[in-house]
This record gives sequence, C-alpha cells and structure tokens, in this order.
Amino acid sequence: MKTGLVAILHTFGKDIKFHPHLHILTNSDIDFNLKFNKLWRKTVLGNLRLKSNKYHYGYYVWSDAIKSKQIAKYVGRYIRHPAIANSRIISHNKQNITFYYNDFQQQRVFVRKSIIDFIASLIQHIPPEQFKIIRYYGAYNKNKRI
Repeated sequence: MKTGLVAILHTFGKDIKFHPHLHILTNSDIDFNLKFNKLWRKTVLGNLRLKSNKYHYGYYVWSDAIKSKQIAKYVGRYIRHPAIANSRIISHNKQNITFYYNDFQQQRVFVRKSIIDFIASLIQHIPPEQFKIIRYYGAYNKNKRI
C-alpha cells in the first residue's frame, strides 16, 4: 500500500493566540519522531530559518492512533473550525469582551480583551484568498501517477 498523508494547517490554540501547527492523518505507521523529524528540519525549518527556544527542533510531535471510525469526527473538528465558539464568550460590551478556554488541566481560564484586540486576534487566523489549508500527499494526492 502506498503511504498517504492529509495535512491540515491550524493557526490557533484554545486561547486564540497565533499558534500554527499541523494535524496530519496517514494511512501508515510513520514514526513522525524519527523519519518526519529529519525531513521537517531540513525542508521546512531550514528554508524558513526558524528556531524555537521551546522545542529543540522548532516543533513538537504528539501522535496517537485513531481508529477508522473516528477519522471523520477527528478531521471535522479541525477543518473550518472557528477560532472561538460563541458559547465560550461570557460577556461583552462596547469596550471589552470576556471569553474562556480550558487549559491542559481542564481548568477554565478567563480572558478579557478590548473589542479591537479581540477582533485582531480573530482576523489573524483568516487565510489569504486561495490559500490551501488542507494538503493531500502520496496515495491521497489527486494528481498521483498510477
């Protein structure tokens, strides 16, 4: 079976700050910590000259096996997902907006921003026109040669 990847660019975290990262689905058992690590550093980080103090290689890999029945639900959460759901907005007035997110310990963190800062936080996640958020590689590429 030919290996295939579906890569989904996600630009925000729970706190709606700019946090670009990829969600990658594959039909194989690629060890992203080994094989993909070298390719990523050489191709992407090398070309962009990116370095991170937080992560040695400029990124962090978290992987988990997903059963085939869960794939549609998993992908659906990230494709065209808004940066913040209306239900997370607690209050607003003409000057400020208050919303919350759950941190990694599932504790609610409340954030208060001015309306201008809140709008700026949201629009930074709108991709440019014709920008492809989802990419298909290998077996999933529509232009593959058979």
